[in-house]
Amino acid sequence: MLTSSHFNQNNMQKVILVIFISSLFMSCRKSQRPEAAIFIDLDSGRESKLSEFFEELEYLLLDVPDSIPLVKVWKFDMSTDKIFVSDRELNNVLIFDAFGQFKNIIKATGQGPNEFQSMEDYQIFDDHIYVLDGSLRKILKFDFEGKVKDEIRIEFHPYNFFINESGILYYFGNRPSFEYQSVVSVKNGSIDGLKEIQKDLEGLNYSSVYGFQYDIYDRNVLLKLDTSYEVLIFDEQLNKERELKFDFGRYNFPDEKRKEFFMGYERYAYLMENQMIEMIFSFIPLKSHYLMIVNQTGKPAKTIFIDKKLDDIEVIDKMINDMDGFQGNFSPVFQKNGNLIQVKGSRNFYNEYLENFSGKSIDSALIRDPKSIHHFFNKHKEKLKGDHYVIIKNRIKE
Repeated sequence: MLTSSHFNQNNMQKVILVIFISSLFMSCRKSQRPEAAIFIDLDSGRESKLSEFFEELEYLLLDVPDSIPLVKVWKFDMSTDKIFVSDRELNNVLIFDAFGQFKNIIKATGQGPNEFQSMEDYQIFDDHIYVLDGSLRKILKFDFEGKVKDEIRIEFHPYNFFINESGILYYFGNRPSFEYQSVVSVKNGSIDGLKEIQKDLEGLNYSSVYGFQYDIYDRNVLLKLDTSYEVLIFDEQLNKERELKFDFGRYNFPDEKRKEFFMGYERYAYLMENQMIEMIFSFIPLKSHYLMIVNQTGKPAKTIFIDKKLDDIEVIDKMINDMDGFQGNFSPVFQKNGNLIQVKGSRNFYNEYLENFSGKSIDSALIRDPKSIHHFFNKHKEKLKGDHYVIIKNRIKE
């Protein structure tokens, strides 16, 4: 016979069980909710000095031989002892040594086995390079002498890729390729969609130069989306870890205007008139921060430091070079070996140097100092007038 105490005890156990399941369900739902947009107050910026964040500047001439055509420079990358640059027009990859001297070229040669004709992206490792030809649906593995070591057939035509031991990530932009996904992972023959395209902006794509970036500090992979203010973060197993979405307030470029103007002239005029942010120019992982560069159309680039815990944001309106006095646009594009990397056309650099230092007295000791910008300029003065490139390394204090 059941007593009232038994009945109450049983009911109490049921209530506790229901509460536990409900709380578990709610916690699961909460973990799946997208994070709130991170507001960036671009009007709160300040001036800063390079010496606040960096401890050394180094200038390097990328000496492009006259015999090797480099028509449309695209993606730069670096290893410990090599520099790589792709040609968007000719679909080649040029390889230089750490001193900027040309060493080799990996050429687009055709459509046959072990060949590629169109290069969307590339990725370097210690002793080899992967080249993506989306139109031929393949990834080729080369050594640095240009010999093919492997050919990987793929199912898609992506714009960017990232490959490691776990599998491959592909980025399609806003072009439908697999179940309306913008990003997918392929692991052990399984395809998983990780981010849907913006269907209202279907077909609107910007050329994502740097694509996926590896964060050596947190050992994850980052991808900024160029038709939104989002950054996706993946772990080393290529699972999506989190999404960061940024909000620039009145400087946001509304999606309805993106769709209305698409890629026409009216788009630029609208952006200029309202000083809006069309896209995040670069998003670079540092040791304890992310560095973001944005351009309000018609205004100088702004530098934004974001603590990786997302609880501290600092906007820099103007970065003043108090280290060697060379004032120019501070717009690094990637980080390598503790350096933020900027790239300038050599003629642009030549003209900016003259604007900064013409008519000024330069200490002869600085002209003799191999680490000085003045030594660099005088050493390479004639070549700086030609079609070469200057790499500026900003050594991070972190």
